[in-house]
Amino acid sequence: LGMAEAFAPSPMALRSADAVASTQLAGRRAHGAAGLRCAAEGASRREFGRLIAGAVVAGGIGAIPMPAVAGEKVECRAKSNNGAEMGGTVCKGTLELDFQRAYVTTGTATKITGDAKKLATFYSQINAGLLTLQDLYDRWDDYVASGDGDVVRRRLGTVGNKSPLHNIRKVFEGAVKVALNSPIIEQEEFEELDELLNATIAGIAEVDTNLYSTAFVVTQETSGQLRDKGKVVLARTLDQYKKFVSILEPIYKAEGKS
Repeated sequence: LGMAEAFAPSPMALRSADAVASTQLAGRRAHGAAGLRCAAEGASRREFGRLIAGAVVAGGIGAIPMPAVAGEKVECRAKSNNGAEMGGTVCKGTLELDFQRAYVTTGTATKITGDAKKLATFYSQINAGLLTLQDLYDRWDDYVASGDGDVVRRRLGTVGNKSPLHNIRKVFEGAVKVALNSPIIEQEEFEELDELLNATIAGIAEVDTNLYSTAFVVTQETSGQLRDKGKVVLARTLDQYKKFVSILEPIYKAEGKS
């Protein structure tokens, strides 16, 4: 299986991608996927994210089955409407991932965090975004149970800036530029990559619109229909995202060997 076929829970925890990759790949050869799962059972959500992240850097995430954050349930509750919190919803049990953002913004200035000609610069955030979507789909009922559409929208990166999917179009575009100059990608694959980019971004926006709209309807029936439609669109978008990553994967692996 390729990485885009299975998707377990976590992308890349980067300090030095090469260092982490060599360490985790050695561990994976010695112990296999089962060893990673066993090691993760007693870990916190963030520690688990770091562990599987290393496996992604090593190029082997596809072989690791996905327990949804060790089976933890997402629980959301309304915040107190006072002080700085000003209402809203807070959740626990959500998937937390350590990843390297492709871009950082300070004030009005946005800078790339790595080499724009290397897929590794974009791959960490792309993987984190995919795993976030997978987790959202797998535990959809938990995420929508509060009735607050912003819970899902925060996972999509359309509310707040913590999700790896926040501004993911720019990250996708950077990866596609790398693919354009790669001898590994055929013209047909590049064209498909470009189509998948637009389809995936459009899908995320459509899920967002459905969940945003739940705040403006007066019946539970209509809200439920919007949430159901959101999940259907999410399933399609997740499939497109996986295909996008599967085309990029050979480039990333080739970079690691060079």
